[in-house]
Amino acid sequence: MLFFSDPSPLFEGYFSLPVEMNFAGLQLTPPTADEPPSKWILDHVSGENDTCSQCGALDGLELCTEANWDRSMLDGDLTGYLRDLLKLNQTILQPFYAATSHLVPSDTLGTFIGDLFAFKTHTTPEFDSWERTDSYCFASFTKFLNAHMWIWFFEERVRGGWVPPDNCWYGWNCHAQVHESSHAETKNVRLVISIPWYDEDDFSQHLCVPTKDYPV
Repeated sequence: MLFFSDPSPLFEGYFSLPVEMNFAGLQLTPPTADEPPSKWILDHVSGENDTCSQCGALDGLELCTEANWDRSMLDGDLTGYLRDLLKLNQTILQPFYAATSHLVPSDTLGTFIGDLFAFKTHTTPEFDSWERTDSYCFASFTKFLNAHMWIWFFEERVRGGWVPPDNCWYGWNCHAQVHESSHAETKNVRLVISIPWYDEDDFSQHLCVPTKDYPV
């Protein structure tokens, strides 16, 4: 970058004079060589004071929006956004990773995340006001993904022909699903949502809402 104090016979005045005149017109002192250029490029940054639509956090340009989902701040794969102990259940992790590994990073990730908003009707009323067009801080964004990613995966597996096994009372909080492969493979948590292909009393598995607290 050419600073005003730098001698440059070839370009002397070519760049600096118009810029100096602009600073003079604004009644500002030109920047010195040790100041970051970004400080002087813009008078105003649109969105720098935007807040999270859910919690009000002042995250500005760090907010998660439909415009930046495909350039997402999600690290690695999406398995970390499964509910609770589901992310440690190898019976679930392997097919989930196979179904989602192509999404991060890719241009299709934004579309995938946007489509998760279609599953709001399957969760608590807490998410009724959440819209794909809103802005979210990372904590709220993560909360939304945790609440909906597993529902998408459940329906995706059922659509592919998977028949859920018996429900586990402890659902995604079941500790046995982590260290007992036989339990993880033969039980599911009771899913308290509407699935168009099944009546909710006809199936069970670990991809579901807990109906009992796991004993400590």
